[in-house]
Formats: sequence, structure tokens, C-alpha cells
Amino acid sequence: MTDNRFQQKYRVDSVRLAGYDYGSNGAYFITVCTRNRENYFGEIDENAALITTAAAQIVVDCWQAIPTHFPFVVLNAFVLMPNHLHGILFFDKPDYNDG
Repeated sequence: MTDNRFQQKYRVDSVRLAGYDYGSNGAYFITVCTRNRENYFGEIDENAALITTAAAQIVVDCWQAIPTHFPFVVLNAFVLMPNHLHGILFFDKPDYNDG
């Protein structure tokens, strides 16, 4: 069955590995985009620096709070752009059995 909700405009085939347990321990690179790619988080100035908005600070605060809600997550690199963010999360569940 074809999914026509986005008229194939914003959909890409999943890059997820079939059968992989994405809750397992390991490093995960994530990207989160804003709706309609709107620049909710700020604008880039002439020095290539992000001039942030109040929404950008909320994103930073939420990123930093992830381990509070999920103690098995260790934060790594994080970059905020005007309309998206990239980050690396390490899952380190002491009791996880991947077998």
C-alpha cells in the first residue's frame, strides 16, 4: 500500500536496519527537523554563528535534561541549526541483555 499523505514530497525510505533493536546499548546519531523547515531556532549571522531564539534555549535545556528522564543515556556532541538539530546519544543500560 502506498502512503500518499505527503504526496511523496517529504518521505524517504527508512534507513533503519530491519530487525535491529534500537533500544540496545550503543551510539545513536539523531536529526530532528522543525515543521516545514521553519527557522524556529534562530538565524545565522555574518560570522556563521547562530543567533538563537527563545525556542532554541528550550531545545538546549531539553537536550541537557535527557539524562534526567533517561538515566541510561549519555549525551555527546550536539549542534543546533536554525531549523534542525543533530546529536549523538549513547545508550548504556547496565542490565540490558542483547542476547
